[in-house]
Amino acid sequence: MKRGNVRPKRTDKVHRQKNNLAYRRTEIDTQEKFDVSKIYYFLIFITVIGIAYLVLFSGAFNVKQVNISGTKDVNPDDVRANITRKLESGIFKNNIFLLDTDTASRELKKKYALKSIKIKKNYPNRVDVVLDEYVIDLNWLSGGKYYYIDEKGKAVGVYTKSRENIPIVEDKKNVPVEVGKSMVTVDFINFIKYLNQNFSSVKNAKISKIEINESFNEINVYSSLGFYIIFDTTRDPAQEIKNLNTALASKDLSSKKPMYMDMRIKNKVFYK
Repeated sequence: MKRGNVRPKRTDKVHRQKNNLAYRRTEIDTQEKFDVSKIYYFLIFITVIGIAYLVLFSGAFNVKQVNISGTKDVNPDDVRANITRKLESGIFKNNIFLLDTDTASRELKKKYALKSIKIKKNYPNRVDVVLDEYVIDLNWLSGGKYYYIDEKGKAVGVYTKSRENIPIVEDKKNVPVEVGKSMVTVDFINFIKYLNQNFSSVKNAKISKIEINESFNEINVYSSLGFYIIFDTTRDPAQEIKNLNTALASKDLSSKKPMYMDMRIKNKVFYK
């Protein structure tokens, strides 16, 4: 049979009319399939809403405990209060997910003299704060700012107020201080600490102010004695205090009120 005489098979449904020459074409019946994507996106939406409610509204992730460890001079309650304020500052208060640990760490480092700080979220509702403090031995006052000096003589931070129960040395020249750099020697620190701890042996007097002017080798100490004392920081502070007590007990000074006493000459005390 020739190719031209082969008729293609038709799959369309037809409706036969009364005359055999005319037929009406109709659409092929197809069964409508279910669109799975509609239920898929709906389930995703419901899941997101559920997670959002659990995390933000249910209270399951509200912080119930803030643990502070590693403190020495820093009051742990103050640190805890700082973290609590950060937790309560957001829209969803006290939520552990919304605590910005990086910002909280930076703020605490500015406020306290810390080598390091680690804030860890322990889900669902505990925050652990671990501090590593510098040992602060001096408050250095220069230009109206307090620089904390550690046990090695390094300035570790600048603050608006002095560290309590730590001696204050005021630089009358207001020499700029660079945080992170060595400021004074360990011997200088030890001298100031000794004076601060033992000055009361001089007629039960109390130090009110320590000043430094031109040289780190000399300090002026003001106290309840009513006059200032010039100390040599390169010598033994115990011997200088002993010499001071001896001079004050002498007849030459028993009836005098000096303006100052100078301890810089070995085994001699000058006064004016």
